[in-house]
Amino acid sequence: MFEWEMQESLTRCRIMMSKGVFEIKVKELNLEVLGAMMLKVAPISKQLNHKWPKSTMEAYIDPDSAGEAEFIRDLFQLTTDEIVEKWYGGMDGAAKFIHHV
Repeated sequence: MFEWEMQESLTRCRIMMSKGVFEIKVKELNLEVLGAMMLKVAPISKQLNHKWPKSTMEAYIDPDSAGEAEFIRDLFQLTTDEIVEKWYGGMDGAAKFIHHV
């Protein structure tokens, strides 16, 4: 994606956020459950003889899973921009989340 396309996309997202189109999905997650799941990734990956935790996430998290498992899967499979859009509702939501959590 070219720089101007990225800026245009971010501008559209900001407009949509200001109209309340986006929600910050990450706020729906249970941080205690998410933390516990994240702490298990490396040991499970080691038990399965995977060199990279990403391999474990791709192989063992159901693509249709929701909530914390979906977030972890996305964290290992999506680009940063895709994660910020999907889970934080764009840059504005991500910035608000950083400063309020």
